[in-house]
Order: sequence, then structure tokens, then C-alpha cells
Amino acid sequence: MSELARYGDGVPSRDIGEYCRRVEDHLTRANEGHLVRIVGPGFDLVRAWAQSGVPLSVVFRGIDLKAERHREGQARRPLRIEFCESD
Repeated sequence: MSELARYGDGVPSRDIGEYCRRVEDHLTRANEGHLVRIVGPGFDLVRAWAQSGVPLSVVFRGIDLKAERHREGQARRPLRIEFCESD
């Protein structure tokens, strides 16, 4: 991937921190404002997506799909990024 490549939504491919912040922001919106920090295994997962060049639009869609099912179920806790991986 070249230096000028982008993840989508204008994030340069070399800025993993910005990629993670955008994923965290989207996850917060999906959790109806409840902030769930992306740390530990969740950060490793998101960093791997960034390094693999997964566009943010794909990540956001996966979060949205899982969040819909999460809200329909019996869950009482906010959605964590690790649970969105398969989507």
C-alpha cells in the first residue's frame, strides 16, 4: 500500500490512531452514546484491520449489523468491538 493510500473516509493509511478513533466514535454512536474504549484485544483487532487496509465503511457496516442484533436481544451491556469481528 502506498503512502498516499487511504482507509476510506479520508484517513491516510499510515495513521492507525485516527483509524481507531473513528472506529471508537462509530461504536459509541452504535451504543447510543455509551463510550466503550478500544483497548487490549479490541485494539489489536482494529489495528489488524487498519494494517490490512479494511475500509472504514466496511468496519462501520459490520458494527451496525451487530448493533442491530445486539439491541434486539437481551443484552444489557454495551456492544464491544470484539463482538463485531465476524460481521
